[in-house]
Amino acid sequence: MQVLKICNLHRLTFLGQAVAIVGLVLGLASCGGGGGGGSAAYTTSTTYTVSGIVSGLSGTGLVLQNNTADDKTITANSTFTFATPVANGANYNVSIKIQSTGSSQTCTVSSGSGTVMGANIRNVVVNCGIPTAQSNVPKFAYVANYSSNNVSVYTINSSTGALTAGTPIAAGINPSSVTVDPTGKFVYVTNSNWDASAISVYTIDPSTGALTAGTVVIAPVVFPYNQVTPYRVTVDPTGKFAYVANLMPDTISVFTINPTTGALTQVGVPVYGRGGTPHSIAVDPTGKFAYLVNSSFIAVFTINPATGELTESAQVGAGTYPKFIAVDPTGKFAYVANDTSQDVSVFTINPINGDLTLVTAVAAGTNPSSITVDPSGKFVYVANYGSSNVSMYTINPATGGLTAGTAVAAGTKPASVTVDQTGKFAYVANEGSNDISVYTVNPTTGALTAAGTAPAGTNPQSIITTGRM
Repeated sequence: MQVLKICNLHRLTFLGQAVAIVGLVLGLASCGGGGGGGSAAYTTSTTYTVSGIVSGLSGTGLVLQNNTADDKTITANSTFTFATPVANGANYNVSIKIQSTGSSQTCTVSSGSGTVMGANIRNVVVNCGIPTAQSNVPKFAYVANYSSNNVSVYTINSSTGALTAGTPIAAGINPSSVTVDPTGKFVYVTNSNWDASAISVYTIDPSTGALTAGTVVIAPVVFPYNQVTPYRVTVDPTGKFAYVANLMPDTISVFTINPTTGALTQVGVPVYGRGGTPHSIAVDPTGKFAYLVNSSFIAVFTINPATGELTESAQVGAGTYPKFIAVDPTGKFAYVANDTSQDVSVFTINPINGDLTLVTAVAAGTNPSSITVDPSGKFVYVANYGSSNVSMYTINPATGGLTAGTAVAAGTKPASVTVDQTGKFAYVANEGSNDISVYTVNPTTGALTAAGTAPAGTNPQSIITTGRM
């Protein structure tokens, strides 16, 4: 906090306007520090920490710096805080001092520089991934097919974005969502059939993208005869915890992730959302807050960094029948697709407690069902289930507000949209036409250009690419 020091000015004898002005200037100058031992006109009484999160790290030896000093060694995907605080009003500049070794990846910093303005800095993002120059390194996509009870596996052409189908793998009954952990090693699928509710766990072959089934986690009974129905799954940015939104009975299940096998272990009992039929859950980039979309509001939770357990802190209204939520890569904004009011709610995120403040709402297509933010944090895409198209928006970096671009056609009943980790390609799973729409992304405008389709299973519900949560 800056404290204004107000000096006691001697009474000026009126000798004319010019003399008074000169006397005033001299009086103010006597307040300054200089070499005379006086107090500075503005003094800094508080310092603030600089922190953020590392994701996608698979090598060792990563070292960060702040302001070309204050080295911070990173050993795993996690949040970090530099040891030396920064004075209010001073600049911070986070950079990579030493890249990780033992893997063919490069770590980059986003939201890493600026000026401290009376609050801790906590939105620095360090993402470690395959260098774009290594175009021969394959990336993968996975699709949960609700009615064929399997997961489609694809290799992504790094030049065109085209999908080449591999061998599908069996899932449980009615797989409804799929996600990949930040390291790109594990895949998780929710199977939402009432009588066979479970979460399927798979490991990824880093060369082919093929999946190997691990231990299936049976969804627990909360009360007698009240089976949990898992619907959406997400993994926190550190890769330590998985969260599942359960349609019935309106809960979130929390799991820890075994970093070697990807196995899930339930933590405590499911937490109640108290909003009715939760459809989506998202975790902010720092891993401190979780957001659950119920059919009537957004529930805000703080995350215990040691156990992953959730504590509800607020409930925030959105549009009518909110369906899906996405948080931008800086952790400053959240976006909610509202099915019945057919719009997108825009929120700012309080960096201290995670609370959401509604900024505005912008029109979408008919029955928006899925929403995503591209990795650069510049664009938002919405799959509109009823109008069978994809809305595109540009993000105002200061306010989070959205400016609509040109919508593009998708397949029939698009249920899910995602953007790959490079930000070059977008993919939409079309439930009605049983296929995937492929698009290239204009890096300047965010506009989508259709680049073909790929066959999927029956009624594809959810799509994800490696390295993207």
